[in-house]
Amino acid sequence: MSPDAQTPRKGMNRRVFIGRSAGVALAVGGIGSFVAACGGGGGSGGSSGGGGVVNVLGWQSYLEPEVKKLFEEENPGITLNTLPAASDQEMFTKMKAGGSAQVDVVFCNSGWAPTYYENEITEPMDIGEFKGTKTLYPVFYQDASLPYVIKPETEMLVYPNMWSPLSMTWNTLVYQAPEPYSWSSLWDPKIPEDHVMMFGGNEDFLAYAGLEQGVPREKIYAMEGATLEKAANRLIELKPFQINPNSPSLFVNTLASQKAWIGPPSGLGVGLQISEQVGKEGAGKSVVPKEGTLGWIDGPQMVKGAKNVENAKKFINFWGSNEKFLTWLWESYKYNQCSKAATERTLAKGGKEKEFAESIGVNKPQLATQIVQQRPADNTQAWAEAWDEVQAS
Repeated sequence: MSPDAQTPRKGMNRRVFIGRSAGVALAVGGIGSFVAACGGGGGSGGSSGGGGVVNVLGWQSYLEPEVKKLFEEENPGITLNTLPAASDQEMFTKMKAGGSAQVDVVFCNSGWAPTYYENEITEPMDIGEFKGTKTLYPVFYQDASLPYVIKPETEMLVYPNMWSPLSMTWNTLVYQAPEPYSWSSLWDPKIPEDHVMMFGGNEDFLAYAGLEQGVPREKIYAMEGATLEKAANRLIELKPFQINPNSPSLFVNTLASQKAWIGPPSGLGVGLQISEQVGKEGAGKSVVPKEGTLGWIDGPQMVKGAKNVENAKKFINFWGSNEKFLTWLWESYKYNQCSKAATERTLAKGGKEKEFAESIGVNKPQLATQIVQQRPADNTQAWAEAWDEVQAS
């Protein structure tokens, strides 16, 4: 979803999941101008003496002027060229369409990392080259179950940046989900018709239905045939439900006003936000259900054969270690950081800052290994057809 999901900001959202006909490439026009916008590579870009450029494709909110300012302060003489995009799908499509010839670094949600790698767009990074690695929570570079970890403690496809489990959230003033908490509460007959709000896109909705049906987390995006049909039928049973593509503030407002009672929003902090808006402690509650949940770990990737490889490494090093930048990142977007050092600085502030940070699980990094990393479905056509069935019913 987006860092905007917990603290809305202007500009394009940084985390829009597919939310369209599942996995179908966006119509991206003007790829020539896209490539030209990167600027020349320049021989000095790959030198060790500084200077040159680094071309980065990412979510606009990760490439705002403050990021450019801080990077260029740390790396005098290197120009950061930023190329904004609105979604994982758009970035991947642009890279496939020719962007990889000019881009040095491209961001992604880590569930997409294998897709980039299999298409020979990115290459593994030696994590020992980046000084920020020693300040990460070890799980983010040691756990081989994470889709971007090629060799634990050695090679990664993504330099881990921020992460979040999505949640099941409800207004406790009108509804109490029974324990053990389960996605089946979305279908509770006690909830009035059209009082469930689904946040995200069609693939998210099918994935939640799959989890509710008991599909193992590691097989969610492999659903097809009868398994996928059951998930689609479950969504049909849930209709009518409200759809919120990517407006976190609207989700909070809708549940706080009781126009919806329950749904899966962007993160674990939404329950606290609802409570604050209602003005009653505990009015909103967010949990990870027993079946698990969707989520993400994001970060920059090294483009295979990057023209400005040394400057690309400097950008990734900056992204993982610059304290001013990491503080700006938290203050701007309020999502869990993979950096243990940055997290500890946040918690040390105490007060409301610490309360919110703990509510989203910033100091529980192991939770990141228990979520389904959002990515394209294995059979995108089948998922598109399944969603069409849901819409038509």
